[in-house]
Amino acid sequence: MTKLEDINARVRLQLDDPDGKRFSDNLLLAAVRQSLEQVTLALPRNRTFAWTVVSAGRDQVLTGLSDCLFISRITLNTVATSGQELEPETQFTYSLRDGIPGLHFHGTYIPQAGEVLSVDYAAGYLIEGLDDAESSTLPAACEAALVSGTAAQACYLRAGSLLESYGVRDG
Repeated sequence: MTKLEDINARVRLQLDDPDGKRFSDNLLLAAVRQSLEQVTLALPRNRTFAWTVVSAGRDQVLTGLSDCLFISRITLNTVATSGQELEPETQFTYSLRDGIPGLHFHGTYIPQAGEVLSVDYAAGYLIEGLDDAESSTLPAACEAALVSGTAAQACYLRAGSLLESYGVRDG
């Protein structure tokens, strides 16, 4: 299970900065966020959500999805159309407003109240201790990439801050 404090310890070990003299906690926190975003964009967390249509119509708002980055597939779960997949951009489009996806259906299919749609979507990863997350969702196979990416981002951030500082540095 990945925890923020474990990630920070591994990053500090990789950066040879166990005392945090060169890389502050705030700098590492920013680096972890940037690296986690890169891991998420390269290999997003695939989720499935069963959503019940509340009212009939071509335009639907998918309440209940958490941390949706994009929708990859919608499958119809009605008796007549069980398992039929709708193709993005051809049979439906979506937009994100304040993090809540809105769908618009094209063609012959119009959702009816009570139908259940299976929505496959991509979501971000969580790290225990980061942004009030209580548990981690990052796979163990991605931890090394997160640690290396965080170390690299920390170096970029530190180098950028040193370019703008003048005079003698303490220590």
